[in-house]
Amino acid sequence: MGIVEFFQWQWSGYSQAHQNRTNLLIHLLAVPAFIVSAVCLVVAIARLSPVAVVLSAAAMLASVALQVRGHKLEQSQPRPFKSRFDFVRRVLAEQFFTFPRFVLTGRWFNNFTANR
Repeated sequence: MGIVEFFQWQWSGYSQAHQNRTNLLIHLLAVPAFIVSAVCLVVAIARLSPVAVVLSAAAMLASVALQVRGHKLEQSQPRPFKSRFDFVRRVLAEQFFTFPRFVLTGRWFNNFTANR
């Protein structure tokens, strides 16, 4: 599957897998935390700061762990990961592209207000 098809595939089921209000709120906090932590990780690596590398990586893992917990609240579960590569690819795509797109297109708000 090419990159365009991959993003289309991830987007096609995204709204359905993000319906629960608690999960939506978790994502609204955890995804930006992941993005900031990823930027901090790159800076920490560039500065050769092992403590900052560990803290940034830990924050990224905590963000993903929170999102996993949030997904357990959903009736529609994400498709299982096929491999480690699939896990990394899907997580990075969700954090940097798919979830921001979900928010910016108004679908996050629509799902949040539709599920009271």
